[in-house]
Amino acid sequence: MIFIMSIIVHSTYGQNNKELSDSISEYEYWNYGMSITIQGGIWKPLGNLDRTFDLNPNIGLKWGLPITKQLRIELGTSINIPINSESFEYTTDDTTFIANSKNTVNGFLGLWVSNENRISTKLILNKYFGLGIGFIQTNNKEPTLKNGNGNNYSIETVNLNFGIGLRKIVFIKRSIGLYLEYNFSPYSLFGKVNNNFGYSSIITGVSYRF
Repeated sequence: MIFIMSIIVHSTYGQNNKELSDSISEYEYWNYGMSITIQGGIWKPLGNLDRTFDLNPNIGLKWGLPITKQLRIELGTSINIPINSESFEYTTDDTTFIANSKNTVNGFLGLWVSNENRISTKLILNKYFGLGIGFIQTNNKEPTLKNGNGNNYSIETVNLNFGIGLRKIVFIKRSIGLYLEYNFSPYSLFGKVNNNFGYSSIITGVSYRF
């Protein structure tokens, strides 16, 4: 995907200088407002994390506002839906449990800052950095004092991520694109899972902004 993006960026820089100056007002109108971005793709665990989780679908939703003409701030979430995964042990309240990762949901809630550069009249290259809370919600229930079901046990950690995306304007204030993102989530940070549980993953997919 990075190779494809590089080819597109290289070819458009040399061909569209005149077009860049002809449509500044349209771009500023399109880019300078509130946005909602829907993402869909594949989440791929890396390193030790690959021993527990497999290649799984990912969905994301972001709500954004401009800071300047090139910088945007976004709030949102990214959720991974495990399909083929292994069980794992985690510890909470001095008790060790076994969670079936096929019945878990993992992802993160966060804040992103995005730098967006127009490389042609219709193409926008954006680089972004995010900070948030990573989580794995297990299929095990917490005990309750009263009758009824308790909340599911979960594993929380810090999430850091950065990525690159290429979007094409299809209508004013609407675009479709491709993106590639790296995530760092040290799940063992608070001692709920072993230190060798894993922490790295990538997400790639398509996006639609409006």
